[in-house]
Amino acid sequence: ACVIPAAAAPVPWTASQVTGTPDPPPPFQTRKVFEHVRFSAATSLSFAPGSDRFFVTEQWGKVYSLPADRDCRQADLFLDIGALAARQNASRPAAEALKPGNVFHLAFHPDFATNRFCYLCYTVGYRDESLPPYRDSTRVVRLTVIDDEGVPRADPASEVEVIAWPAGGHNGGCLAFGPDGMLYVSAGDGGDHFPEDPHKTGQDVSDLRAAILRIDVDHPDTGRDYAIPADNPLRDVPGARGELFSFGHRNPWKMSFDRATGELWAGDVGLEVWELVCRVKPGDNYGWSLQEGSNPIRPDGPRGPAPVVKAWCEVPHTAGASITGGFVYRGTNFPELVGRYVFGDWVTRRVWSIATTGDGPGPLV
Repeated sequence: ACVIPAAAAPVPWTASQVTGTPDPPPPFQTRKVFEHVRFSAATSLSFAPGSDRFFVTEQWGKVYSLPADRDCRQADLFLDIGALAARQNASRPAAEALKPGNVFHLAFHPDFATNRFCYLCYTVGYRDESLPPYRDSTRVVRLTVIDDEGVPRADPASEVEVIAWPAGGHNGGCLAFGPDGMLYVSAGDGGDHFPEDPHKTGQDVSDLRAAILRIDVDHPDTGRDYAIPADNPLRDVPGARGELFSFGHRNPWKMSFDRATGELWAGDVGLEVWELVCRVKPGDNYGWSLQEGSNPIRPDGPRGPAPVVKAWCEVPHTAGASITGGFVYRGTNFPELVGRYVFGDWVTRRVWSIATTGDGPGPLV
C-alpha cells in the first residue's frame, strides 16, 4: 500500500471559471458490416448497377469486390493498377518507365449491366524520379469488366484513357455520374499544404485542376474519348477549358448527387481555418486561392470569370481538419436524417449531418 503524506495531498481547485456541461454522446454509432474483411487505406466504396457486390479501392493500388454475404472471409481482387502501368510501359522507352501511384475512385457507367464499363481515377509517375513530373499523371480511364467464373474483374487490356491532368498533393479524383448521364470528375489544385496553390490553378480556368469537370463519355468527339457538353458553363468563355463545371476548389475530396433533387454536393479540403461543404452549381467559383472559405488568402490575386460564391457550410479547424464529402441521406432506417447531408473528417474521425434546404445548413449535428 502507498500512503500519501498529508503535506503532499492534492489541494482542491476552487477558483475555476469553466462553465458548461460535457458534450452529450453522439446519437449514432458505427457498426462493422463485414466482420472478417479488412482493407488498407480504403479510398472509395461503390456499387455496380445490376450487381449486388460492393467495390472498394485502396490508396496503394488495388481494387477489390465483396459479395453481398456479410459472412464472407475474403475480398476478390478486381484490379491491380500495377498491371495498367506495366501495359503502358510495354510501348514506352525503358528510360521513361512508369510506376503505379494511388487509386482514388471507381465509378460504374449507369448502363453497366449492358455495356460493362467502369471508370477509374489513379495516378502514375516516372520510376526515375530525377525526370520532370509526368504531365498526364492523374488519369481517368475506362475499363471493361469481365466475368471470371462468377467473379467480376476489370480487364487491364481494355484500358482507354478518357482525361488526364498533372498529379500533385491534391488530386481530387472523385468520379460520379450525374442524373443527366454526364461524368463529373473532381480535380484538386495539384499542390501540397504549402505554399498555397503553388501552380496558381485555383482561378486559372485554362487549367483542368482546382475544378469539378463535366464530360460526356457516351458521345466522344473526334480525337478524344469524351465530348464537352454544349451546356457546360465555361464552354464559350475565351481561354477557358470547356470541361469545367465549377472552379476555385482546393481539393474537392468526394462528391455525390442527391438522388432526390439531383443536386451536386462536394467536400472541399481547406488550408488552416475552414473545411468546406459546397452545393455545387454550374459556373460556381469557390474562391481558392483568393480565399479559403471566408478566410482571405490572396484577396488581390487574379480572379476567374465569375464572382466568388459562399460555400454552403464552413467547418472550423477547431472541429475538423480534412473533410471527406458524403451523401444526402435518402434511406428509410433513420427518418431523422432524411434530406440531410452526412459527411466526415479524416483527421478527427468525426461524422456530422447538416440540413440541405432553407437559407443555410444550420448547426452541425
